[in-house]
Amino acid sequence: MRKWLIPLCLLATFSACTASFPTVSPEDSWLLHVECRNDLSVRQSVLFTMRQGRPKDIKENATTGMLIIEAAYYKQDTPVQLMEKIASDLKTIVLASDVYFQDNHALVRQMP
Repeated sequence: MRKWLIPLCLLATFSACTASFPTVSPEDSWLLHVECRNDLSVRQSVLFTMRQGRPKDIKENATTGMLIIEAAYYKQDTPVQLMEKIASDLKTIVLASDVYFQDNHALVRQMP
């Protein structure tokens, strides 16, 4: 019984002391901002186009007459060329009034 007790205690002790780090830093992300008409078909088209990448923390705001949709993209998952393609598709296909992406300075709550 003692032969099993000591290694089990050592295993439990050392496994609890290891540090784990997230694979993606929350600071390394893009923020895509889209302003468009507050219409159901336009909303679905925007969300469908935004899913070309892997969006996280999608937020919608329709307090004004326009629908504002924002989503965060990890830089590791979505390169700049794909972000530019998504932004240009949103401008041409959906006819959104304002589309831009920038570095995201907020914490991304949804993990990959």
